[in-house]
Amino acid sequence: MKNFLKVTLATTALSLTSLHSVADVDPWVVAADIPGLIGDLWPNGKRSSKGISFSGPVAGANQAGSFNVVTFNVDGFPKSIGGASNSDTKTLFKIMEQQDYDMVFMQELFTSDKHNKLRDQLSDQSYPYRSYHHRGSRTSFGSGLVRLSDFPFDRDSGFDREDWNDCFDVDCYTEKGFTFQRHYVDEGFVLDVYNIHTDAGGQEGDIKAKRKGMEQLASYINKHSAGNAVIVAGDYNLSWSDDSKSKSAEFYEINVNFLNATGLQYVCQATHGGSYENSLDGCKYHFSKPDRIAFKSGGGYILTPTHLEYVQGVFVKDNGNEISDHYPLKAQFSWQQAQ
Repeated sequence: MKNFLKVTLATTALSLTSLHSVADVDPWVVAADIPGLIGDLWPNGKRSSKGISFSGPVAGANQAGSFNVVTFNVDGFPKSIGGASNSDTKTLFKIMEQQDYDMVFMQELFTSDKHNKLRDQLSDQSYPYRSYHHRGSRTSFGSGLVRLSDFPFDRDSGFDREDWNDCFDVDCYTEKGFTFQRHYVDEGFVLDVYNIHTDAGGQEGDIKAKRKGMEQLASYINKHSAGNAVIVAGDYNLSWSDDSKSKSAEFYEINVNFLNATGLQYVCQATHGGSYENSLDGCKYHFSKPDRIAFKSGGGYILTPTHLEYVQGVFVKDNGNEISDHYPLKAQFSWQQAQ
């Protein structure tokens, strides 16, 4: 078992460096952090994120309202292999406590230490409903997917997590995939929300895994959320800005096939007016980054995106640098009962 762990940890540490700049990773720091890596790779099931228990849909029967959605890859691998430090992660959650976010969907919250910063820094008043932290197995880092919400959801019943059926190379050391949960925005308004994180690479094996993963997700959405209002937020890892970029054509095709299969639309399609309205051409800036929010109306309610922005200069260190290698992507929605 000891030899197995040594080989596994060495392979994992070396492979995961490809997720970050090699300059970010000091081999001596990796070696010094072997005890931490063992702790993060040791199975521990799911862990509580605190928060309050589900007690049913919110009271009231409003016919209209608004909310915001934030998707944020928090760069939560161990620092020794390129992730944010524990102290920076603590700062990140201190800052998040002060923000007025209604729903937050995080990716790469892998380690238990970083998850503990979430538990310690976020109050039930700011983020009352929270999903569990899935820790993974002896040889993996878990899903890294955690959600926070002002709107009630039952984390003990109806919450579902699926791993991708296919993975490639370094991504196989995580349980990347998606989580599904039904949120109660209002007594009559049910919203099906998905938090996703796809394969990260650009090799042929990665493209195959991305394509199959998005097909898997589309099939799940069509089965479990047929007719409902839906939001799919996360790190899609399907960046596209123009066909001159490597793999852009393949990534563009995967995006289009996913939208066509589900009837979803990206928020950036709806927030760009004029000739860009409903066109992916209006999404070129947002498609240059991997983070995405898709949506569709349903269940007798109409969802309308009103604003979309990357949040910059907020989640920063003392020196002004961003804590994560991703900016949070924030979308504002209005909703109303269909007539």
